[in-house]
Amino acid sequence: MDKATEIIYNEALLKFKTISERLVEIADLMQRGEIIVAKEELDRLYIESVHSNSNKCGSKLARMMEHILKLAYCDDYNEIVRNGRIWKNDAIKQRDSVIDITRWRMNRQETSIINNIIEDLGTWYERALKYYNTAMKDNHSLMLYEERIPLICIWTLEDLLDKEIVDLVEMLPKQTGYYPKYVKELLSEREKKLTAENILGTSDDI
Repeated sequence: MDKATEIIYNEALLKFKTISERLVEIADLMQRGEIIVAKEELDRLYIESVHSNSNKCGSKLARMMEHILKLAYCDDYNEIVRNGRIWKNDAIKQRDSVIDITRWRMNRQETSIINNIIEDLGTWYERALKYYNTAMKDNHSLMLYEERIPLICIWTLEDLLDKEIVDLVEMLPKQTGYYPKYVKELLSEREKKLTAENILGTSDDI
């Protein structure tokens, strides 16, 4: 187990221990017949859990939006070629975590968490802007078009969790067009490769 995984494991273990102790206390209240108090404690525990998971999702969405802004407003095509895949993959990783936590589009999705995220989406976008501004200090290719970035979030939660990354980039005003161009070129190269394989056969066919 590496250091980062060990930290996550220890945090999860501590939370599990805390929740278990709270549940034991609630069970004791119910056994003593203090049903109303037990119900209040259970409700409080649930609210705390929703709040914690909402904040976790919001932080992940902020990182996701930061990467989308980088893909949209980086002024150097070569930088997109170098880092575009990294930014896109991390954006997808953050989104997948949010989808898992909220059980997005599942039969029993976490409605309370989703509603909290929707309500605070503007706040998380503001955090994404701060992340972008911090990134500019180390990557000057993010500076030239920084003034083009909307000050208010233009995406809905549905947009962020359902649309392709390139589509989210293209929704932004005055985006450079470099990332859509990069994606188009990659798709074109992939199509040419598949066509060549179909015509010549793969190495396994020879």
